[in-house]
Amino acid sequence: MTCNEALPLVWSYLDGELSEAQAAPLRKHLLECHGCRNSAQHGKTLKRWFVRSEADEIAPRGFAARVAQQAFAARHAARATEERELDEVDAPAEVSGEREDGRVFAFVLRLTAIAAVALFVLSLVLRFQALPATSGLRADQRAEPTLEEVKRGLEELNAKEAARARPVGHGTEQK
Repeated sequence: MTCNEALPLVWSYLDGELSEAQAAPLRKHLLECHGCRNSAQHGKTLKRWFVRSEADEIAPRGFAARVAQQAFAARHAARATEERELDEVDAPAEVSGEREDGRVFAFVLRLTAIAAVALFVLSLVLRFQALPATSGLRADQRAEPTLEEVKRGLEELNAKEAARARPVGHGTEQK
């Protein structure tokens, strides 16, 4: 037995699911191969963490397989019943349903086209809306001051600064 054949069987061996004919060659390989033996020992260590509960012992052997088989059988039977019911439906009723679906689809398609045209027209209107064309916009919207206004403002600031710098009573004589 090779390692590729042995490794997939290790978990089944640890769970006790292999027949003696399958388990004997695996045991021989585990004695000879150190890597596979380490894998089996690792699996055995992991199995110790999982203790069977009482609920596991209550369910009879093969219970899960039988439940799954019945579930798939019921699903298959339900699908077959649906197919039979569809075959029994009258052809004219089926055709009228298709016509109704076609009308609804056509209505939705027209409504979508109208909405697309309305959005396109709105975008054109907004694009050609009259916007300010000047590049000289300022946040305060005031005209730039003239040179004379700037000079006058500077002279006022200088006069205020000079008045603050003069000591109290410097310009008057004391008697």
